Amino acid sequence: MTTAQGSACALVLVVDDDAAVRLSLKFMLELEGLKVQLFESGEALLSQKTLPERGCLVLDQKMPRLSGVDLLRRLKERCVELPAILITGRLTQDLITVAMAAGFAAVMEKPLEGGGLIEAVRLALARS
Repeated sequence: MTTAQGSACALVLVVDDDAAVRLSLKFMLELEGLKVQLFESGEALLSQKTLPERGCLVLDQKMPRLSGVDLLRRLKERCVELPAILITGRLTQDLITVAMAAGFAAVMEKPLEGGGLIEAVRLALARS
């Protein structure tokens, strides 16, 4: 699966501690024909015995106990190499630098308006 059309079969894993954000992201992504799985914390995602080989991650930066950047680092330690998008309520140049060094494909500021997230997810899925 390397095309945007084929990406609908891939899974988008959304991790955000805010239930309203999780549900709105699920709604937005499913409207685009994408399959979505939600997690309320990094720990909930890490507790999964298996993760998909194809797909992408949408990770919130500010969560209790485990930030989005730290979560991606932990996933990489487990040899999970899914492309990842970091979402944050407060975007700074320092965060962008740290996120890119950690391996994020994109960093986006909430509220996520317009088609920016959809485009970033489609690009990430095409690379997975």
